[in-house]
Amino acid sequence: MPVRKNVVIVNPAFEPATEYGYPYIERIYKNIKDFYNVGYCPKDDAVKDIVWSKIKELDPLSLVLFGHGNTNVYTGQNYNIIFRVGEVPKELVEGRIFLVLSCLTAKELGKHFVEDLGAWAYLGWEEEYGFWVSHIEEFLGTISTAWSKLFLGELPSIGDVYDYIYKKYTEYYEKYKEKEPDVAEWFLWDRDYMRVIGDKNAHVVKEVKIYHTKIHSQHTVEDTKISWEEREASVKVKGYVEVVETGERLKDVVLKVKVFLDGRLDTEFDVPVKEGGFDFEYDRRLDTFEHTIQIKIILEGFDRSNEVVERYVGDEHLITVRLPLLKTKTKIIAWTEKVKKKSTSMPYSTYNIVVGFKVVDEHGNIINVEEDEFTVEFRDATGYSSGSVKKKDSTFSAESYDLLIPTIRTKPFLVECSITYKPRDPRYAPAYEVLWIPIESNVNWKNPTVWIIILIILLLAGLLSTNP
Repeated sequence: MPVRKNVVIVNPAFEPATEYGYPYIERIYKNIKDFYNVGYCPKDDAVKDIVWSKIKELDPLSLVLFGHGNTNVYTGQNYNIIFRVGEVPKELVEGRIFLVLSCLTAKELGKHFVEDLGAWAYLGWEEEYGFWVSHIEEFLGTISTAWSKLFLGELPSIGDVYDYIYKKYTEYYEKYKEKEPDVAEWFLWDRDYMRVIGDKNAHVVKEVKIYHTKIHSQHTVEDTKISWEEREASVKVKGYVEVVETGERLKDVVLKVKVFLDGRLDTEFDVPVKEGGFDFEYDRRLDTFEHTIQIKIILEGFDRSNEVVERYVGDEHLITVRLPLLKTKTKIIAWTEKVKKKSTSMPYSTYNIVVGFKVVDEHGNIINVEEDEFTVEFRDATGYSSGSVKKKDSTFSAESYDLLIPTIRTKPFLVECSITYKPRDPRYAPAYEVLWIPIESNVNWKNPTVWIIILIILLLAGLLSTNP
């Protein structure tokens, strides 16, 4: 599109709303009149015949229209109809930029101008535009400033004008939402019903070229276990920023990096992009539970202004690293503390056994655990029975109940003691240990008395078997 230095401004003033707005449109005229050939149509000149004549005479690139309107019509002084859907020659509209401060016109008239008559772009409102007189500078002054900046080259495109007004109205909403909620709601209303129809990159002073960016990265993870409860985690990232349209690598820009640990922001910092790309490292000492590290790399959009404004659209890139639970191997070390005979009878005698044990990690360090994390069972001549566990500082003891052991033992009787560790802390691995406790034999085969007793038993057994 050619850049033409001609502008038409239509500025009626005949009732309260237009009289309040008149100075702010006139301000635009005063701001740009030294740089543009302006066809200014104030007050009684803001009528169809004069406006159309100015457009035909000046062939302007841009038109600033202020006044009242409806969905399909824009009016000037005393509600004089200047434009209505279906009644406007294409040559008055085609290729032009329209900035329209009027109610409702973006709903039909603006679309008709762009879609049917070939307007380059149309900025207007889809619903009623309203303002508070007590805050008129913030309402209309913002629009006057934004539209002036477009003509002075401080805002390159009509999309930038939209963004400027949107941002300012958002700030005013936040400023007044508590102390003056009625005022705040109108900033929100006007902001949300502002529309740009057509090309958002339409410009008056400079052409705007759009470039899209893409962040590429690679990362490596080092996860080192320092102890059962601590790890050293490091994520090293390197990459580059590509200009999608050209394939070139972008340099001399700054990336914003935000690191989230388990969903919460942990740190943020800036990273420069140089000739070869970018690189950075994130490292933390963490516990050995599971963790998720998310690294968000952000390039905010920016402009480079020469003869043509080069607009680079920003990008966001997310790296997700999941650190697994690091389990510590465990081992039970057990020993016999006491074996006591409690009573003697036939065929079993009762015994009481106490064993001691502790749990150590893979480096031999004692682990501080609790009684209820253990199950201890003793097996005697009749089966299994549970033992009671008690903690003693950093070790434990387990005592059996009455164990039944054969009274006559020709060889050692082995009592089995099984110890199972089921940790509550998932960082520890379970462990199992079996301790064999011998109860020595009590039959001495070298003693003659033993043989005499055996002989008597055999004889008695024989007699009993032959006795009718």
